[in-house]
Amino acid sequence: MRAATLAFLLLAPPAPAQDSPPLKVPERVAIRAGGLGKLRAETPGKVVKWVALAPGLSIEPVEGGHLLYFAGLPGTYELLAYTATGDVPSESARVVVVIEGAPPAPGPPDELRAKLAAALARDRGARADVLQLAAIYREAARVAGEPDVPHSKELLARVRKVAEALLGPAALPAARAAVAAELLAVLGMSSEEPLTEARRGRAAALFARLAALLEELSK
Repeated sequence: MRAATLAFLLLAPPAPAQDSPPLKVPERVAIRAGGLGKLRAETPGKVVKWVALAPGLSIEPVEGGHLLYFAGLPGTYELLAYTATGDVPSESARVVVVIEGAPPAPGPPDELRAKLAAALARDRGARADVLQLAAIYREAARVAGEPDVPHSKELLARVRKVAEALLGPAALPAARAAVAAELLAVLGMSSEEPLTEARRGRAAALFARLAALLEELSK
């Protein structure tokens, strides 16, 4: 190495350290038992990752994790969030989640669970197919919050396309028909009206519930 080049490297000031990207979340959120809570992270990072630090709290991130839906039994929980810009990670941020009161009294039997159970009994499909369908709906819960899905009709079309690609058109026809009817009834999934934040939340919650029920019924 030439002496001049070596001298430059030795004398050149070190590159300035990049600051960690900011990540702002609420310090504390509270909801009543049986409800669906939500909180938002403010950061320039494209993706926010969330970790529940104790069992008992169900979380469903949407919009790349910038929006988080959660539910659980009464108690106090803690969430950890982090992001990054480029190669620089953020400092972790913590949120205390309080779910207050007792859960609502048991109501009538879970009609959706009963419909899915009856449909799966008619299908007599392989357990692997049921779990694959559950995985598709769990991913659909995430996709429901993405801004490039403009309306309900587009969301349903994407879910149907993925299901046909991974399962084929003939797998679990009764279960998929029951799910389609539920989506149409609850969310108006044939609508081309823009997906509002409230509708995105309902879509994410329903897809997450469908995934959980299918996983439970596959055992």
